[in-house]
Amino acid sequence: GALTTQRAFRIQAPTYGFVGASTITTAATLSISGPPLAGTNATITNSYTLNIESGNINLPDSTSTDGVIYFNNIRTFHLVGSESIYIGELAGLLTNTGIWNTVIGYRAGAAITTGVGNTIVGRRAGIVLSEGISNVLVGSQAGEDITTGDSNICIGAGAGNSIVTSDGNVCIGDTAAFTAVLGNGNIIIGDNSASAIGFTGAFNVVIGNSSGSTALTGQKNIIMGYQIDIPVNAN
Repeated sequence: GALTTQRAFRIQAPTYGFVGASTITTAATLSISGPPLAGTNATITNSYTLNIESGNINLPDSTSTDGVIYFNNIRTFHLVGSESIYIGELAGLLTNTGIWNTVIGYRAGAAITTGVGNTIVGRRAGIVLSEGISNVLVGSQAGEDITTGDSNICIGAGAGNSIVTSDGNVCIGDTAAFTAVLGNGNIIIGDNSASAIGFTGAFNVVIGNSSGSTALTGQKNIIMGYQIDIPVNAN
């Protein structure tokens, strides 16, 4: 007849209980102290703590308590949420219900709750993003302050770092719009471009390294060239 599950060897998870309140710091159903050691007159060419000669490893679905891989007691890999993947120390929340998110990097996407379709790669990239949709954040600290903004593309270390809730911005270049709290629909291209804290305008185009360094709250301006600025609040 058909067998649902057949296991040659199985370890049953123990249950620990005490008469009085007690705390176990670290508990494991199976713990291996390390790989084989070479003793007197012995040489080991390859020494493994666990050697799987063939086959696959099967983990349960990722949840807050299952299907999570840790390195040195730090959460490093999980698949919480539908069709999502999180790789990196403390990347992604284990309680998030977001879908279609790809997150790689130390604390990248660490606050996602219901975000959808975000691609986040880099240390602290999108670290406070919670409900954003379709953001592409690539680079260390890219889009670091975005919380609920949608459809932003930030590529470069610190690119779009200070965007918070705005939508549809394109920031390309190291520290492009790093301190600018942008409005919607800006295109910022160039290292250190649109660097002014007071650069809060919308639908502006800034192209050129270090251009757009003057505070700007206006809309639909075009700034092109190396270190080029226009008067404050133009248009």
